Amino acid sequence: MKMILALLTLMAPIFASADMYECPSPDLIRCVPAVSVFGAWMHNGGQTTGNSFVPNNQCANVIQLSRTQQRLLCCYEKCGVFIRDVKARKCAKLDESTFECK
Repeated sequence: MKMILALLTLMAPIFASADMYECPSPDLIRCVPAVSVFGAWMHNGGQTTGNSFVPNNQCANVIQLSRTQQRLLCCYEKCGVFIRDVKARKCAKLDESTFECK
């Protein structure tokens, strides 16, 4: 029995699935007036003109809120930030608009 439990424990990471999250497309984000909610994403309140993605190095992409909760940030040039809180132990931003969370 102990051997089966040990084997299952070792194999658990293999079966762990990742959830993918996609930022709202810039062409769907209207800055003035800013849309405050877009699906599960919420706007942070800032608004001006322009709606392209901000380069990854100019915005915090993931903030760890707790051991099991992460905040994802989609940053738009001059349009502010859309945030989404998800249950996950770890998230990573794969490109300017895609997150992978486990």
